[in-house]
Amino acid sequence: MNKNVKQYMGSLMLSVVATAITSGTLAVMLNDIIRSYSLKGVEEGLMSSLVSAGALTALLGTIILQGRVRKTQWIIGGGLLMSLMLMIKGASVPFGMFLTACFAMGLGLGVTDSCQSAFLADLTPSGSAKYMGALHGVFGIGSFLTPTILHRLLGVLPWHSVYILQGTFCLVLILQFALATGTLGRQIPVAAYREQKFDRQSFERFFKNKYFLLLLWSLFFGAAGQSGVIVWTLRYVSVYLGSPAIATVCLSLFWVTSTLSRFAAPHLPLSPSRILAYGAFISAVVWGAAIGISTPLFVCFACCLAGLASGACMPMSLHEGATICPGNTGVPTSVLMIVKTVAQAVAPLAVAYAMSLWGMRNAMFVTAVFFALNGTAAFAMGNRQTT
Repeated sequence: MNKNVKQYMGSLMLSVVATAITSGTLAVMLNDIIRSYSLKGVEEGLMSSLVSAGALTALLGTIILQGRVRKTQWIIGGGLLMSLMLMIKGASVPFGMFLTACFAMGLGLGVTDSCQSAFLADLTPSGSAKYMGALHGVFGIGSFLTPTILHRLLGVLPWHSVYILQGTFCLVLILQFALATGTLGRQIPVAAYREQKFDRQSFERFFKNKYFLLLLWSLFFGAAGQSGVIVWTLRYVSVYLGSPAIATVCLSLFWVTSTLSRFAAPHLPLSPSRILAYGAFISAVVWGAAIGISTPLFVCFACCLAGLASGACMPMSLHEGATICPGNTGVPTSVLMIVKTVAQAVAPLAVAYAMSLWGMRNAMFVTAVFFALNGTAAFAMGNRQTT
């Protein structure tokens, strides 16, 4: 890898910090926003739903518009949009405009997140597994640090000001990538590359590929399993097991070990499908045992091991999708991101429905089932089929 590519990749990694900050903001600010706008009932969930709707719309748009816009243009345009929306949300606007900003921020977030991964695969074709793990490791670090930093800022500043501060910081991170694209990008041919336009042949190339279809199922259940851990562990440990102090530690350990997994997994002497499969099966067994035993410390241990075993699911899946058809990374990356987003929306609802039928403890076993299905699909993948 030459010096220009290394510097450009470093700039791309910095832009990923902006994506991590944007994606983790709403959950931290939610209580302040609800109080400020006096929201009740369904209104409280509209914001996150619109962000997700915007992200899905953007991901579909990148597929339809493939070949018409370069990935670097998507990253810069989407990054500028999400940064601007963060600042608008901090400008004391009416709630209707705030919701519009949530949808627009989702548009920017969806396109930026997807194209950052796809562009990295183009930039580092010979070692994309390692670098994809590093990119998502940076995202994990940003996701882990964002709540801590925001809580400290909210202790001294109103939430409107924190939004504006975040938007400004993200804007700087995106502008530095735009500057790098205008200088270093001119010396790197892939930065100006436009993929072929999406057509029926492109669709069939991927959706008639057995390996890719199994990869989609593997990622769906893997994202569902991780979502089950992230969304419900805090409530289960704090309410059902009565240990709120340990509940926060559980999630922190999950994020830390997930980040470590993203850096370490590509170096294991196993095929990607086996890494995904074994990690998922380990997570299923440990999570099932933790719920069966149901002590706060064992759940904490399970979060730690599940993060280490399954944390590389997303970056490794994106790498595998991108390498199925080198030079045409946009479609598989966007499709995989759509599947992940849908899984993250469906899984918490599935667990909640199970709770209404069987109670909280029994419903928590659903997450173990998700991991088991993740492992089954990954194990069935076998060797990669390129097109």
